[in-house]
Amino acid sequence: VAAHYYAAWKKGAAGVHEGFDDLARDYPDRTPLMGYYDEENPEVCDWEIKWATEHGINCFIYCWYRLPQNVGHPVTVNDLRCAHGIHEALFNAKFQNYINFAIMFEICPRWGATDSEDMINNLMPFWMENYFKRENYLVIDNKPVLFVYNPKRLEAECFDSVESQKKTFDVCREYAKKCGFDGMLIAACNNSGDSAQHQNLMDRGFDFRFGYDSGYNSPS
Repeated sequence: VAAHYYAAWKKGAAGVHEGFDDLARDYPDRTPLMGYYDEENPEVCDWEIKWATEHGINCFIYCWYRLPQNVGHPVTVNDLRCAHGIHEALFNAKFQNYINFAIMFEICPRWGATDSEDMINNLMPFWMENYFKRENYLVIDNKPVLFVYNPKRLEAECFDSVESQKKTFDVCREYAKKCGFDGMLIAACNNSGDSAQHQNLMDRGFDFRFGYDSGYNSPS
């Protein structure tokens, strides 16, 4: 059972709101049970892991953002948005191996997208070395799982055809095999019951679909 994790409540981290400052002002009734916490603090992450595992949640899916100016260049932690939830908190938490984690590649219009060369040469090496190879990354049948938010943007801006997207995904799977896996699983965020949408996503190389929130289909 996986829970999505949006690590953007640290002031100044989100770039689109002021985190807990906005929450406390506009929604005081939604104060977290542990109070307004430091989400980059490993001890906070340990409490989150404890509470999650005690209530049947055994995986966190972290929203993963790159900055737009990094597209087409090698990725470093400094090129990411809201990376502290993984790199500062989870990776230094005492109980990190008690829970699995995965990343959800956020392809929102305000954040960086990708293309075939960038995904193969920049994203995959970073994801492999920093996440997929870690002991507690979500791996099914010896295949690391990559979640993708807003797959429509891949169609509209990143790949010029169904075939080019599938080919790129297949190259990523071969890259994973060279690193000791049996490939990788790539999931598309889409709640639609439309069979044509489902078939289009499968034709483009996705393995399965998932939902991010109730009623969600695909943002513009």
